Amino acid sequence: MPTLIQIEEPSRSRDPLEDRGIALGLELGPSGLRLAIAVGGNVEIVPGPAGGDFLAGQVGYDADGDLVAGVAGLADVSRIDGGVLAIPDQLDARGKMATERLAVLIATARHNLALMAKRPVTRAVATVPLGHGPAARAAMLQAVEAGGLELLRLVEVPVAAALGLGLETQGDHDYLWIARGVAGFEAGVIAVAGGAVRLADYDLADRIEGLAGFVGRQDRIAGLLLDRVTAAEAASLTAAPVVDGYVPERSAVIGAALMAEALAA
Repeated sequence: MPTLIQIEEPSRSRDPLEDRGIALGLELGPSGLRLAIAVGGNVEIVPGPAGGDFLAGQVGYDADGDLVAGVAGLADVSRIDGGVLAIPDQLDARGKMATERLAVLIATARHNLALMAKRPVTRAVATVPLGHGPAARAAMLQAVEAGGLELLRLVEVPVAAALGLGLETQGDHDYLWIARGVAGFEAGVIAVAGGAVRLADYDLADRIEGLAGFVGRQDRIAGLLLDRVTAAEAASLTAAPVVDGYVPERSAVIGAALMAEALAA
């Protein structure tokens, strides 16, 4: 994988007026933002200051009453996790919306990454959980743009994960996606056909009998399961057929980065 210092390719103009900047994959994880950059199809996950997710996943108010991120000694610190955009107009004690907190995280991450890479960071593909509806998607769009990035596309987490695993190169197949979501769990079908990946069906959690029981038997459900299942088969599902190489903390943001590079070309 390339290192950050390799992102600025020798053949690229260093004139900031000509440099269209870096396009990145962005995912809001349980502890903060995950960022990844693809260069020539090779993906690097950008580490935060502590080596994990980018930034601490916390924002709060400074002495002047402004929202800031990644600074010690903040007041009214509030953890941002994957469910916060389920209520995009939620207000904190000081009247700030959840999207404003997320925008601060994105803007801070974008600024720090530009300093590290010595190039502007201008565009992004952002993932959204399968269960996010129009309001939550609009909130993510608002947060990304308020954070100083052009949003190239929103992509569902399971579709991004499939791209991150390279499933589009492994032949035509359907995959059942199961993951813990904001309201219990999420399930949908990801279809891979002709080298393309798409969301073929969703909201299966309420329509497949026995699926809730399967999720209830697992300590942690997040994965792509081989083959579409029927209602009769769902009750006997096991975790064994999870696709090899799937890592919840990596696969989706890798897919978003690959998509960002393709769309920015």
